[in-house]
Amino acid sequence: MKKHILSILAALTAWSTLGAELDLQMPFKPGRNSPVAWWDGPKCKLVEENGKKRVSIEAGTGIRFKNSFQGKAGDILEFELTLKWEKGPVSVRLGQRSREGYIDEAAAYIFKATDTPAVYKGEIRLKDAEKPDKNGILRKVSEFSMTIHAHQGSKNVMVENIKATLKPKE
Repeated sequence: MKKHILSILAALTAWSTLGAELDLQMPFKPGRNSPVAWWDGPKCKLVEENGKKRVSIEAGTGIRFKNSFQGKAGDILEFELTLKWEKGPVSVRLGQRSREGYIDEAAAYIFKATDTPAVYKGEIRLKDAEKPDKNGILRKVSEFSMTIHAHQGSKNVMVENIKATLKPKE
């Protein structure tokens, strides 16, 4: 019972941070839970540049918010990502799951690289599975996880900040 209550409190804490700015200063100490968010980025480094702290993401890797969020088909995740990089694609990805298991990934790609920090805005709509799984169950999205990914060929990807808001289906 105690574990169940703690997991509910952890989920509520994670949900309340989704609409707030995420402080990327803490997350890259493996296994450290910051007061704002818990990110997992084993190949990422925290760097300071011109008095600002940024997270350097190695090409072919990413950072993932460890907690999942509740959502349903039609909900929209709006995000503002402050970053800079020299070349190659970067994406914000949502791993969608149902009670029965994994559905798929929805992504928003950013292609226009810039050598100075810029704000990129985008949105991703959650959606149910398009066809039934091998057991004949049509999976309906109930939760998602969020990842910022620097694809192969990307160079010097530096994330400064991310703001995300989940807008329920109207």
